Amino acid sequence: MAKIFRLFAAIVILLVIVIVVSFISHIGIDNLRHIYALHTSGQQLIMIEETENVDTKYITREDQPAELVKDRMSRMGWTFADQEGAGYIFTKDQERAIITIKKWNRNYYIITVPYDVGRISE
Repeated sequence: MAKIFRLFAAIVILLVIVIVVSFISHIGIDNLRHIYALHTSGQQLIMIEETENVDTKYITREDQPAELVKDRMSRMGWTFADQEGAGYIFTKDQERAIITIKKWNRNYYIITVPYDVGRISE
């Protein structure tokens, strides 16, 4: 009976390991770090990637990421002008910026902001 229990426990442990490795392979270790950082930061969004003179990417778990972006851009003096698909167009003086919001998976969104707009994170 003890041998059967040990065999069953070994199979369960192996199955758990396979599931965890599969999950990490699918999501990616860097993305898991970003998710962890978001959850432990207490912030609504965090920066995950910055490419100088190109764009900055953020991750959020907010249910309404567009409203979050509109609020943050408004605080920085930008005015929401229009939406075209996943692109949200903002204007400030004679400048124009397009922020994109992409659903990354079931719970998270990736927000891409042009580098020259500045940081929308807290």
